[in-house]
Amino acid sequence: MKTRIIIFNSLLLILFAFSCNTEDEVDSQESIIEDLLTIEGGRWFAEGQTGLVLDECDKHTNYTFLENGNLQFEIYDDSSGTCEIGVSISGIWKLISETELVLLFEGQTSIVNIESVTVDVLVLSWKLEDETVTYILDKSQGNG
Repeated sequence: MKTRIIIFNSLLLILFAFSCNTEDEVDSQESIIEDLLTIEGGRWFAEGQTGLVLDECDKHTNYTFLENGNLQFEIYDDSSGTCEIGVSISGIWKLISETELVLLFEGQTSIVNIESVTVDVLVLSWKLEDETVTYILDKSQGNG
């Protein structure tokens, strides 16, 4: 009977140890994602979007994820004949899991899915009305 109790307690200890490691691994993965989002000043340029062909001016549009949780979104427009910032919005971002970001702009909250992120490419998607929009960003303005 004592042997069974010792084995049972040992199994509980092992399970507890693995569950702690799993939380540490999740925290570590989230930390890596935060580092990738904010790498090189945190600026990501528009490269593509579901259903749209971006011109060179559109590819100046960018998100800047700052380490302090602030976010800057600049939309470029050339309707005046010159490519210039048409809209600039400040907001807040927060990583809520390895695959989700919360973006808060002017009182509007959006949950955005992180499809993939590397040092060079960030792919985001979110639900917009009845469709999912995928947005491809990269570190180089007009790279693609």
